[in-house]
Amino acid sequence: MEKCLHEFFEEQALRTPEAVALIVEEQELTYGELNNRANKVAVLLQSKGIGPEAVVAVYMERSIEAIVCILGILKSGGAYLPVDKEIPEDRAIFMIQDSGSDIVMADSSSSKVLNELYGRLEILMTDSIDWSADEVQMRPLCKPDNLAYIIYTSGSTGKPKGVMIEHRSISNTIAWRKEYYKFNESDYILQFASLSFDSSVEDLFTGLASGAVLVLLRQRMRNDLRYIRSILISRRISHLLVVPSLYRVLLDECPDAVQSLKKVTVAGEGFSRSLVKKHYQVVPQADLFNEYGPTENSVCTSVYKFSGPDNEVKIGLPIPNVEVHIVTASMEPCPAGSEGELLVSGAGLARGYLHQPELTEEKFFRHPAYPGKRLYRTGDLVNVDIDGQLVYLGRIDRQVKLRGHRVELGEIEYQLTQVGGVYDAVATLVHIREKPSLCAYYVSDGMTDEESILSHLSSTLPDYMVPAFVVRIDRVPLTFNGKTDFAALPNPLQAAADDKKLRLEADSQPIANQIIRILNEIQDQGDGYTKQTIIRGALTELGLDSLDFMRLLVRVETEFGLEIESAEWEKLKSSTVEQFSEYVAAHILRKENL
Repeated sequence: MEKCLHEFFEEQALRTPEAVALIVEEQELTYGELNNRANKVAVLLQSKGIGPEAVVAVYMERSIEAIVCILGILKSGGAYLPVDKEIPEDRAIFMIQDSGSDIVMADSSSSKVLNELYGRLEILMTDSIDWSADEVQMRPLCKPDNLAYIIYTSGSTGKPKGVMIEHRSISNTIAWRKEYYKFNESDYILQFASLSFDSSVEDLFTGLASGAVLVLLRQRMRNDLRYIRSILISRRISHLLVVPSLYRVLLDECPDAVQSLKKVTVAGEGFSRSLVKKHYQVVPQADLFNEYGPTENSVCTSVYKFSGPDNEVKIGLPIPNVEVHIVTASMEPCPAGSEGELLVSGAGLARGYLHQPELTEEKFFRHPAYPGKRLYRTGDLVNVDIDGQLVYLGRIDRQVKLRGHRVELGEIEYQLTQVGGVYDAVATLVHIREKPSLCAYYVSDGMTDEESILSHLSSTLPDYMVPAFVVRIDRVPLTFNGKTDFAALPNPLQAAADDKKLRLEADSQPIANQIIRILNEIQDQGDGYTKQTIIRGALTELGLDSLDFMRLLVRVETEFGLEIESAEWEKLKSSTVEQFSEYVAAHILRKENL
């Protein structure tokens, strides 16, 4: 039965109004309190003209207030646009303006984004809302075919594109997850994903539809492994929905903290059987699931439940009311057992791309081989194994997935060519000792340096799209057919070392030696590779991603008996190994003198 997204929560709030719904550190809100607060937001928004098809942006830290606002927007009949406060400000401004948002709900007035938008649309500060007022009732205006939310994803033209999801589409996903996972009031779900990432919709509304307790991580602390470990233990978290790379860090670095898990869902990127084996070694009592699905099909298309450590990695079977089709390059149905592009049809499909009718028509279409069906081209290459399970094989285009985020390499290349002195550029996904990392190669006039390029990319792209490696080359290599020859591009580690003409050999100081060993272990991830020479320079230049930094912090703290504050750690990321060694030595000396 079609319904509106927030109605799942409202039904649960009527059943268990006194049960705890949300926890953020020491703050708690019951289902009844959350429903009442959301109603207040809905009534306020309705008084300001918000109703069906109106868009309200949520530019807030991950907090109880942010969840209240999302529910309130949906209850008012409007659609919400989540905007992560950690993305570049110009990108946030573009998304809010492009979406046609009528109102921005915000928790801080001191930002370039709000100052830029002031006077163009209404900015509603959450601290101006009287949460203590009496209970209110709002007029239900929403219908299942109304817009529920807009999620922006990376775009190949250099600008992100907005995916429009209707209530009935996402409700199909939530109804399935509620029945499939069978969460209840005893479950504690740790909410990892950014609110601007579509998996957050699954986390939030499956939990709130099931009577579970949602535990939110503070935005500023989500890269602090000590903090995450403490939450996992203190709240006895029973379910996680995480990207595989983060789950591997949790299994490796804090196995004691995941022992309360009953169910683990990984999604958003590919992974190997080594993760499956590690899961069953550390938490054999927990069920392990792999969910697959594009934003354009309301988060989840298919699921695979592992039954043991020797299972192959698959994306499984489609969820109810979703159909999958495998086609050739000419869009004809593939013979049984052949690989081809995955098409999706059914209840989960998006309305389309905001303000992009041509792209919508290209990606969402009808085909005579599938009469009466509206189809979506995923761009994913798959086949079906002998058990009838879908197996993901890769992409047919230049889109990649990294730590759960879709990345159009063309958007990175576009921004590279906006840097003065850069004539040509190519971006790709490289695997350094099995770890996927973004690498950008550029051709320049010789006056443009890596620092200025990274500065521009950091100011225009989200963190997850900023390459770990930036390598200058004389020209982009081409194949005989005139296409980029990716196989001929240099190894980024070797190229950077050759370019700098500097290497860091094992230092005579024991602390530096120890840090170098830790860095090599992190890069090798225990797969038996020999030690690699590490380039002299900032830690940020070594190809480490946010998960690697989490590992480094935990291991340094453990091996040297230190506690490094999050603010200090952010500064240390840009230090050299020598500077980091000096910092550790100073702290050890200070500790000994206490």
